[in-house]
Amino acid sequence: MIKKFIMIFIIITLILVTLIFVFLNRKEFGSLPEKNVIEKSSNYKDGAFQNVIPTEVSTSNKSTIAIFYDFLFKKPLNGEPKEPLPSIKTDIKNIPLDENVFIWLGHSSFFLRLNGITFLIDPIFSNYASPVFFANKVFAGTNIYSANDFPPIDYLIISHDHWDHLDFPTMNALKDHTAKIIVPLGVDAHLLRWKFDKTKIITMDWDDSLHLENELEIFCLPARHFSGRSLKRNQSLWASFLIKSNNYTVYYSGDSGYAPHFKNIGNKFGKVDLAILENGQYNENWKNIHMSPKETIQAGFDLNAKKIMPVHNSKFVLSNHSWKAPLEAVAAISLPDNVSLITPVIGEKVDLNNPNQQFEHWWEKIN
Repeated sequence: MIKKFIMIFIIITLILVTLIFVFLNRKEFGSLPEKNVIEKSSNYKDGAFQNVIPTEVSTSNKSTIAIFYDFLFKKPLNGEPKEPLPSIKTDIKNIPLDENVFIWLGHSSFFLRLNGITFLIDPIFSNYASPVFFANKVFAGTNIYSANDFPPIDYLIISHDHWDHLDFPTMNALKDHTAKIIVPLGVDAHLLRWKFDKTKIITMDWDDSLHLENELEIFCLPARHFSGRSLKRNQSLWASFLIKSNNYTVYYSGDSGYAPHFKNIGNKFGKVDLAILENGQYNENWKNIHMSPKETIQAGFDLNAKKIMPVHNSKFVLSNHSWKAPLEAVAAISLPDNVSLITPVIGEKVDLNNPNQQFEHWWEKIN
């Protein structure tokens, strides 16, 4: 009887291990990069990419299993809006080439045109930011765009490989719609598994820069976060990006906890006209890798930003705060007269040449 029980246990275990292996080997999970490539980076040490300063992902006394349980089953009060979020579906294809514009697409996705060059950053047009259909579903009203709604993209930029920033169906839809793809070191391994043209992919390490067309330059800069789409973490780099024209500078933080790199970037570049900063999905259990609203504003000050756009909110439940808490908190912080907080609805066109453009606190009208 005991032998029979042991045999059944072994068979069940083998079946479960096989199913897990098959699941994790799906192409959506991407691939790990070649070690001989990433090991050349000064930011890769002891078998993994490292943050500039020591960073523990978990800052809780709870076990990883307990945190994961809370995340799955203890949903926050008002974690999702009770009605569809407002949006304006701008006809992006027909925006004149000479207009410098920014359009938020929800969460950390946005479209940018500067000096006639089009950028699409961390797009996600799927209904789920996860490898399964029942987790991290988008809020109603937030998925108003698809790949077909955009003009040809000159540069598609990915900040890191997490599911809410690097989305397989979205990337697949944009594959033939994009001239070049800029990714941090190691993220290219995912794209190559997904059959992207290798000649289109540009990989960048922190502090790398690249001259683009029309007097534009892009800088790959540090962020304080981590990476990984499966069980093994930090085998690809995470990054922030700064795009600089002859008279305008846009900075995107990617996912990042607060750290000295913001001040260093501000000192290096002097000023930032528009700082697109993460503000959402923060939690005391992982406070090193996501900023609180107060830290978001401080990062904007460190960057010498004229305008601050809070992102990483209003599309998914990825933490235990209410859906509108990040926007309520960041809007309540007083700013000096020479700094403005911009809060467009999803799809609303932000004219980068109009310093006086006004935006409503749209979330105040939603339950």
